[in-house]
Amino acid sequence: MSSGIDALNLQPLSPQDAEYIRVIRLLGQNKDAEALAIIRPLAEKGNAAAQNTLGMLYAQGKGVPQDDRQAVFWYQKAADTVPEAAFNLGGYYLYGMGGLPVQPEKTVELWEKASTDSKQPFATAMMDLGILYMNGADGVPPDQKRAVRLIERAAQAGLARAQDELARLYLDGVGKQQSDKQAFE
Repeated sequence: MSSGIDALNLQPLSPQDAEYIRVIRLLGQNKDAEALAIIRPLAEKGNAAAQNTLGMLYAQGKGVPQDDRQAVFWYQKAADTVPEAAFNLGGYYLYGMGGLPVQPEKTVELWEKASTDSKQPFATAMMDLGILYMNGADGVPPDQKRAVRLIERAAQAGLARAQDELARLYLDGVGKQQSDKQAFE
């Protein structure tokens, strides 16, 4: 008889994965310099999770000088495999930061990618893409039906902000039939 853990068919962590987990722990303990000494080589070797995390550190100025261009550089490297990196990069295109032009249609492309990733769809991307479609932007016409579908998916994924927004849509009857009952469920 196999134990529950055996039934999961867990694979051993690669040395890179173990180091990345160590980096996350160090960052949680505010040991930024120690974390950076490990994460930068991981990112340079192509570890996409490390690339995304290094991008976030540059975006926030945590352990390194705040530098949007460096954040964009690392997000671009990770965006094909890490939904959160695609989402983060999309924000830079939306606002024209980090040396990128304002391109809301590129934001849509990246947020769509992040929200439909087959391994781990990123609920925040669904929510923010829904808001973008609700309001529209240059090159992105408003699309209330699509907006509501995205916000519903984010709410179903457990994103509290999307659940609140969905309740507001029901209360106001925006994109949904007005329903106090649905709003408070």
